[in-house]
Amino acid sequence: MKHCLLAFALLIAYTAGSCLAQEEIQSELLLIIGAEGTDEYAQVFAENAELWKAAADQGKSKLTVVDSTDEEPLKAIQTYLAEIDRSRALPLWIVMIGHGTSSKREAFFNLAGKDLSAKQLHEWLEPFKRPLIVINTASCSGAFLPALSTPNRILITATKSGSEVNFASFGNYFAAGLQNPEADLNNDGEISLYECYHYAAKQTADFYDQEGRIATETPLIEDNGDGRGTSLKALQALEAGGKAKREPDGSFAKRWSLILSEAEQAIPPAVRQKRNVLESQVDQLRRSRSRSGPDEDGYYTALEELLLKIATLYQELELSKVEEQDDVGEPISVEIKDL
Repeated sequence: MKHCLLAFALLIAYTAGSCLAQEEIQSELLLIIGAEGTDEYAQVFAENAELWKAAADQGKSKLTVVDSTDEEPLKAIQTYLAEIDRSRALPLWIVMIGHGTSSKREAFFNLAGKDLSAKQLHEWLEPFKRPLIVINTASCSGAFLPALSTPNRILITATKSGSEVNFASFGNYFAAGLQNPEADLNNDGEISLYECYHYAAKQTADFYDQEGRIATETPLIEDNGDGRGTSLKALQALEAGGKAKREPDGSFAKRWSLILSEAEQAIPPAVRQKRNVLESQVDQLRRSRSRSGPDEDGYYTALEELLLKIATLYQELELSKVEEQDDVGEPISVEIKDL
């Protein structure tokens, strides 16, 4: 039964790959480059920014940059988040390159002028309903995680808390991994957000090992909305067959990439978002089964429901081919039922 359902879903997914024309813009990306402090860091930040810009161009992402050339960077960020569409199906990536600080009360990302606090960013992002990916590569960035966490949002930080105050090298490796084939762990030709995190976190750990230094940064990924990130070490323990005491992070992040394959670009953003949520729920269901023990009837009933929803998405895409254009060849809207 389970193999038939999975095969059915995958078959429809394969046939639906080219059913719709590509949308030119696949995502939107706000790249925030903080106060450099020294010329050395200015060069590092500039190099990372260029890698992000190249990846955004390759991924057909609409890029907006806020940096020290802006008269008031904090105001520029607030204005951008106030004016952008908050319910669009396209994912919004927010990437922060720079330094951070933290106290017992608040965490900050350092800007030229007034700094950006975790509390401010939480308030500005609270109205958003669209897919959100926030990557903070600064020191003390882990303190941003509890403030920004919510279901169906992906967060990546260079540190596990605000107490890791030294410069974080994680951002260098993450930027380098965006288009590096070595980061493609499953060799499917597409580097997911999870894979890029995994690659960069491993490179970071290797750096400290090779230098014989105590690691001063612990990168985290959080995508299940519980406000608690998961480290590379914890993920590797799970990959080795270990059992998690709580729902681990990573399932949702595996479904999102800045640079999409042609087949993925052919899927409308709203459908892709729904599918990503459903597929991550399949992963969570499987892990939940391993933690709570066997309940074969309940497990297969829930699995069947999720797989049929995924199959229905692709089936509706396939059926919409016939209605994709009107009589004069202009695209028409295709309604996808809420699942």
